[in-house]
Amino acid sequence: MAERADGGLTVERPAERDAVTSLDDDAEVPLRGGCSTEVVRRGATVRRTASPWTPTVHALLHHLRAAGVHRVPRPLGHDEQGREVLEFVEGTTAWWPWPEPLRSDAGLVAVARLVRELGDALASFEEPPSAVWQGGPRWGEGLVVRHGDFGPWNTVWRDGELVALIDWDTAEPAPPGWDAAQAAWAFVPLRPMTGYRAEAPLVDAEVEHRFGLWCRELALEPARVFQLLEDQSDLERHRLVHLGGAGVEPFAAFLARGDLDELDAEGRWRAEHRDRLVAAAEAVVARRPDGDASGPCRST
Repeated sequence: MAERADGGLTVERPAERDAVTSLDDDAEVPLRGGCSTEVVRRGATVRRTASPWTPTVHALLHHLRAAGVHRVPRPLGHDEQGREVLEFVEGTTAWWPWPEPLRSDAGLVAVARLVRELGDALASFEEPPSAVWQGGPRWGEGLVVRHGDFGPWNTVWRDGELVALIDWDTAEPAPPGWDAAQAAWAFVPLRPMTGYRAEAPLVDAEVEHRFGLWCRELALEPARVFQLLEDQSDLERHRLVHLGGAGVEPFAAFLARGDLDELDAEGRWRAEHRDRLVAAAEAVVARRPDGDASGPCRST
């Protein structure tokens, strides 16, 4: 699956977020990473072109912060140009090769715990009557809101600590567990060490250990993670073929640049390596350390 930022399994290369010193409040510095909108930093804020789903996303962010989740950007309304305004979170996004904290067990566990913290808070979000989601209407019985693009490129790290999950434009209702599965795909990662990942790749033993650690921390059955990824891939394929084929952006651009081929290639890789990774993860889970409070594996 290609990297992109539309709420499916893939994202575009993230914004450059290295600290900028002496930035004038009126100066605007372009940030790379927005796939369909222009994003700039201005002072202590991020400004980006508002979309029809912006009010829904801001309501979601307000809900999360009110629920005690502060590792998301604070929404600050709109500026004089009608752009949405968000708090700028100081730090660096985790592009490949990953920073050392993310390659460690502690870093992976920190991400898993954020998944759990967000899941608890998102479960109580009530969709506004006027809600609009980037991926279209999806609200239904049993669905919960997910981030939709839960990858290292959207995490901000500072002094070795995970401080924020950014870029919530891709949020949407989805079956429970989709954020946990997508984040496993991105952070374990459950994908081939090809392309840019061929630089400083993780070896099989590292991936197997990380997958087991992820499942243990979130009390997930490894086989269930793979099933959830297939479900997400089916939705992604549908969007690329039908929405992209109909010229709906940003899916048309993703289709034109070959995302469908990469989506299928990663599906073949998962099918080839699924049994090995599931067995290895189950072995790690079975070796749960004394005193671990994660409890037994569950399917969702």
